[in-house]
Amino acid sequence: MSTMNTTNPWKGLDFYKESEVLYGRDVEIESLFDYIRHNTQVVLYGRSGIGKSSIINAGIFPKVRVEGWIPVPIKLSHDNRMSYVDQIREAIHRNHVDMYEVVPAISDKESLWEFFHRHQFFDSQGVRVNLLIVFDQFEEIFTLQPIENVRLEFFAEMADLFNDTTPRSIVEARKATPRKRQESENGQFDRSRENEIDIDIDFNQADDNRTFEKDYLSESCAHFLFAIREDFLSYLERYTAHIPVMRNNRFSLLPLNEEQAAEIIMKPYPGLVSTEVAKMIIAKVTGTTQFELDNVPELEVDSAVLSLYLSRLFEEMVSTQATSFTKQLVEHAGSDIIRRFYKEGIAPLSLDKQERLEYLLLTGDNRRDNISRSDFLAEGFTNEDVEYLV
Repeated sequence: MSTMNTTNPWKGLDFYKESEVLYGRDVEIESLFDYIRHNTQVVLYGRSGIGKSSIINAGIFPKVRVEGWIPVPIKLSHDNRMSYVDQIREAIHRNHVDMYEVVPAISDKESLWEFFHRHQFFDSQGVRVNLLIVFDQFEEIFTLQPIENVRLEFFAEMADLFNDTTPRSIVEARKATPRKRQESENGQFDRSRENEIDIDIDFNQADDNRTFEKDYLSESCAHFLFAIREDFLSYLERYTAHIPVMRNNRFSLLPLNEEQAAEIIMKPYPGLVSTEVAKMIIAKVTGTTQFELDNVPELEVDSAVLSLYLSRLFEEMVSTQATSFTKQLVEHAGSDIIRRFYKEGIAPLSLDKQERLEYLLLTGDNRRDNISRSDFLAEGFTNEDVEYLV
């Protein structure tokens, strides 16, 4: 085997990063990117483990960079130590984006609409850029945010932003205290001149809800992508009754089919896996042989299980110094990969804890569920158990 082929091309249960190549999802990546480009806000949903994070990182991020946008991934913290707007601000700084205030904030408590309508964003060269703000695992706002009013306020702020409605607090504050206006020119700015521009604005049209927007950016310099597990769409419905775009602009990530699975198996290292063996692997993962690799999709393949299976099979191939995936390797090492992985993962726990773990983290129909750390500890698990399982 060549040196190149000793690097495992499959990630197991980990997700793909921006610098890595993701196979089998070209059509979905192109479609999702087109949807993001033409809509200010998109909700990406799909089953748990279907590959949402991988498609975003390895598929969407490189494409938006080509467009001149900067992707800003955010996994919100819900411990309420920092507001959601401040977390967004921090994530933007973390991704080496400079922010220029077109107009000052009206108070210390800044809303989403105000933040994105009073800031322009610049790369390290001083060139103005658009952002793609990505909220991954957005369902956690429903499972981990303990304060309902915080959740309601965040969705109310999103309603203002996505409905392009100037918040009443800004309208009223601007009526009382006219502000200075600061503008940039030609997509670049000189930071030494930030405070030199002083333009008086006429605020006589008090009854017009959009009167004061001329002091702010007419459009936000960001697009937004929310990635969420499909079983939490009903939760999203409850909070987006007044945000039409969050109910309409949605992209469903469907499970892999056997043709895509074959591409994932065979493309990373051409010649490593034959078509016949690829079909055998798909049969092992899905539990059925009633399909053909004939460019006519007819079968669903679990992407997480497939990736785990291939990663473990590759490790077995390397350990035995084989040079390819053979029928014998699949039969010998591949028959019990998933069960062995699970047994290895929970082996350090006592049998009693193993049973309670399955009871707590599975729903009645054997689907994955969430439980808070405090409830988990109340069931007799220790912090060490939690850290190990995580």
